[in-house]
Amino acid sequence: MSLVVFPLLPYHPVMTGFRLGIDYGTSNTVAMLASSDGRRRPLLFNGSPLLSSMVYADVDGRLLTGTDAVRAARSHPARAEPSPKARIADGEIRLGDEDLPVTALIAATLRTVVREAERVTGEPLSTATVTYPAQWAMTRRDLLVEAAGRAGLSSPVLLPEPVASARYFASLESAQVGDGQSLVVYDLGAGTCDVAVVRRDGSGFEPLAIGGLGDVGGSDLDSVVTGLLGAVLSETDPEAWRRLSVGDADDLRYRRALWGEAKDAKESLSRLSSAYVRVPILDRDLLVSREQFESAARPLIEQTAQLVKQVMTRSVVAQSQVAGLFLVGGASRVPLVATVIHQTTGIAPTILDQPELVVAEGCLIDTGTPVPAEPVKPETRANIGTAGRREARSDRGAARLPAVDPRLAGVREIAEPETLKPTVPKPAVSKPTVPKPRAAEPSQPSGKTSKGADRIIWISLAIMGLGCAGLLTSPSVYGTFGTQEAFKNPMANVFGPIMLVGLAVLFVGIFKEDKKKKKK
Repeated sequence: MSLVVFPLLPYHPVMTGFRLGIDYGTSNTVAMLASSDGRRRPLLFNGSPLLSSMVYADVDGRLLTGTDAVRAARSHPARAEPSPKARIADGEIRLGDEDLPVTALIAATLRTVVREAERVTGEPLSTATVTYPAQWAMTRRDLLVEAAGRAGLSSPVLLPEPVASARYFASLESAQVGDGQSLVVYDLGAGTCDVAVVRRDGSGFEPLAIGGLGDVGGSDLDSVVTGLLGAVLSETDPEAWRRLSVGDADDLRYRRALWGEAKDAKESLSRLSSAYVRVPILDRDLLVSREQFESAARPLIEQTAQLVKQVMTRSVVAQSQVAGLFLVGGASRVPLVATVIHQTTGIAPTILDQPELVVAEGCLIDTGTPVPAEPVKPETRANIGTAGRREARSDRGAARLPAVDPRLAGVREIAEPETLKPTVPKPAVSKPTVPKPRAAEPSQPSGKTSKGADRIIWISLAIMGLGCAGLLTSPSVYGTFGTQEAFKNPMANVFGPIMLVGLAVLFVGIFKEDKKKKKK
């Protein structure tokens, strides 16, 4: 009987236990997957990590999302809602001839994310970490949980967006956020600008102060581009500009096409000095320079910079305890943003190549053990407690942040968190740190001579060497060397004293060095 031996094949364990993080945004939604080994990767939708948050209601009752919704909206824009998140407080949204619950629209986008995650992992997913603006009241958070339930996420975990951003920042090798230190998070999304100061403690990050502008975002920077176009078209083609700006429903598709072109031009101006914009109806290209764009956009960005100062002031955090200023959100990629923020606060901001991915990835990162840092002064803690009792509200009319929902993760309870207006006492220019002088250690005697004594000895040896060389190399002296006549020679009268001087200097140096050693 023969023995059959089968070769051993390499063992590849099946990866299970995937975690899903979702940043449901005003304009785009980003999702991240984390495997059990800690690796994280973005979900791709048609090759892009950005899934449009637009929802389109088809005539047969289906809800289209992502690029399908964007494509369908070109033909029937009245049946599409580009930003359900911005209208979460409306309850219902009319698409076409039907009023639909806003939670159904949000759920449609979340369902698209869940299905793609299940397709990639091959596992059913019933939970995910979903981020939300820190200033959202309980009512809005409940609607987000309801929408997640409609999408098949029976037990979602909610996490404030600035906390997720802080977790990501703390994970960077170049960043250190110690226990008790704070981080300023500046989130410039498509429709809003949110600023928060979060502090790290032993259990994670907690928001100290929050604020927001509901009328400033990336879409408002898009409108800056369209405004530049309008300044030209209103004179050259006033009728075409009227249709592109305030036309009837039939012209809505052209307006949305123009806004899409303006958005692309804005993003190009982040890398180039100028960009062309294709104008619908006219089928013309107009050139917009970065200088024109930044000049027109500066007032809007300066509003957000002032918001940063206000939020930092309300946080009552000393500048020495601020670990950094982190720019997130796709619109923060505009170079002028970092420039104005730096000029206004005096703090050099940190920005990544893909700031729109930060929140989704950050909600999957554990805070871990904080880096040791100097403790916060007692008076600072007292001031923080006082600030925490202020009423929180925002320009968007968000109510004060109530007690923490049991579903929330990574957030400690704040009695009545901060409003729109918080800053660091004097963030303008940080004072240079001057190290304290160290007490001089008493010198101990050693076998070595001091530097001064070394110099004297070398000088004396040099003088003696010069005199000796002169005597030995002079023919008139060399011929009478060792006789009495040598002392009558003129050259001996020159070099002889030189040797004596060198010898005297040598003895003086040795005497002084011995005296110093005795004193020590």
